Parts: sequence; structure tokens; C-alpha cells
Amino acid sequence: MGETQTDGPITLRIPGDPHSVRAALDRIDEALRGVTQDPAIWDQAQIVLAEVMNNVVEHAYAALNGSIEVQIAPKGEAISFLVTDEGAPMPAGALPTGHAVEEDTALDDLPEGGFGWLLIRQIAQDLSYQRVGPRNELRFRLDLASTPEGSHS
Repeated sequence: MGETQTDGPITLRIPGDPHSVRAALDRIDEALRGVTQDPAIWDQAQIVLAEVMNNVVEHAYAALNGSIEVQIAPKGEAISFLVTDEGAPMPAGALPTGHAVEEDTALDDLPEGGFGWLLIRQIAQDLSYQRVGPRNELRFRLDLASTPEGSHS
């Protein structure tokens, strides 16, 4: 797993497999702790990036091998993220909308590809997707807390 840290963005490039995603999430958590003392950002980043990277492994690289690159760029009162891969494009070239499910839905009846995107859309700001040549690019931002204690309300 490659990691680059400079005065600018932090970049990690990892193999697109479940084990590497889990290890990368730990590395990203460590990197974010060096950028902000806001524990809400650490948690939010873990949720969004776990969903995004696991979707890349499961869907974009379902029949392929490839890598995932994550760029983390602190910018003022926010942290911007860019996740890229060279897997299959998003269906219809767009982000899934995400939708809630009824509380009493049986586990076997849960729909594929909806709840995770609902979580991502609820947590991330400025979420966007585009296909650039052979690459998928997913961008989003997490806003830092505006209170001195670092708590989100």
C-alpha cells in the first residue's frame, strides 16, 4: 500500500480487495488524526470511505483486478476527498440515489445498492461522480465542526 504525505494532499493507493480496504481505513484514520482533532470527521470519513471503497471492490472490480486511490486534502474548514479507480463505470454513469428501507424488512429482502448510498448522501457534502477516460472519480467533502470542542451538532 503506497502512501504519500506532503504539505499538500495525502494520497494512498491500495489494491482493490477487501483486506486492503480494511487496512487502508486504519491508515486513513491515522492520517486524519494528524489533520484534525475533530472525532466526528474521523467517524464520518470511516463510514463514507468504507462504503465507497467496498462498493469499488464489489462492483467496479467485480470481474477485474485493480487499485483504488484516495486523496485527502484539508481545505480551510473542510476536508476534501477524491476516490479513483479503473473499474467498471457506475450504472447509467451516475451515483445511485440511495433509499431507506422499512424497519421490518427481513435481512434476505434488503435491496442491493441503496442503503449505503443513503448513508453516504446523508454524511458527505458536494458528492459528485464522473467517468474520466478509464477512471471513475468520486469526490466529496466533510465539513469540520465550527465549535472549539470539535463536536458536531
